Amino acid sequence: MRNLFSKLLLLAAVVLAGNALAYKPANLQLVGEATLKIMFWNVYQSRLYTPSGRFEGYNQPHAGEYMLEITYLQNIKSSDLVEQTYKQWQHLGVPQADVEPFMEELLNYWPDVSEGDTLSMHVANGRTHFYFNGVLTGEIAEPEFGPMFVSIWLSPETSQPKMRKKLLGGV
Repeated sequence: MRNLFSKLLLLAAVVLAGNALAYKPANLQLVGEATLKIMFWNVYQSRLYTPSGRFEGYNQPHAGEYMLEITYLQNIKSSDLVEQTYKQWQHLGVPQADVEPFMEELLNYWPDVSEGDTLSMHVANGRTHFYFNGVLTGEIAEPEFGPMFVSIWLSPETSQPKMRKKLLGGV
């Protein structure tokens, strides 16, 4: 009985550890990474991955496979994440009509995050999958969504040009 309890405890630890790991397909290589810092606070660490380790572009809905991974260094409510996403799209001039259909989905797919949590966005075959600590939380099938979303970080007009440069492999 004691041996069975030990095995169950070990299995539970493995499952919990697995859920805390970020999701990353084995075929993806790191392009670059950057930390968002606002004033004195580090907000999150971001990493961009592609199959080649180089980013070829995102402007086309079927531009290929890529993944953006964000590990949070602060506690942030889901509604605040979605609100900031909306503000960044406004900054980029994305029409409200293009954004509106996705706002409710994002609220459903993104939970409140705590320090150490990871949200990942994986785009492949025109579909965008979201993962929270390695667990799939939702999918957006519209091919235009992935490029629109990742433009927040990678567009030449991003509000964070230094972060963009680092994510794209620059120093």
